[in-house]
Amino acid sequence: MRSLNGYAKSIMMQRITAGRITCAELRRCAVFRTTANRKSSSDESRFVAAGSVTMAPCAEIEFVTDYTRFGGIEGFVRKNSTVRNIEFLENIKFNCLVETKKADAFIADIIERTDGRSAPCMIGEEYMPLAEK
Repeated sequence: MRSLNGYAKSIMMQRITAGRITCAELRRCAVFRTTANRKSSSDESRFVAAGSVTMAPCAEIEFVTDYTRFGGIEGFVRKNSTVRNIEFLENIKFNCLVETKKADAFIADIIERTDGRSAPCMIGEEYMPLAEK
């Protein structure tokens, strides 16, 4: 693996700071991290202080529910997933991320909590950082 040049490092720091980093970029971070350990720049030291990040595959789940069911599932959804977006229109549209291994159980719970009136579906998959323990 080759080292990142100054421009690539600045772009990487911008993306890390903004929270938008892809899995491929994260793999390249190991090279950047060893280079950052040798430098004393404040941007690079912030990256080193962050340490390593564990990424997990997650299913992107989307579903629609009516306003009468919103109060009953909002807490559950926020507790068991990472909410990406909620649209309040004629009905309420949720878009959230759930670890892939927990996605089927999450979908079954949503169907049960909405009395079968909501049909969650997986619309994609991406990686999400896991919380440190």
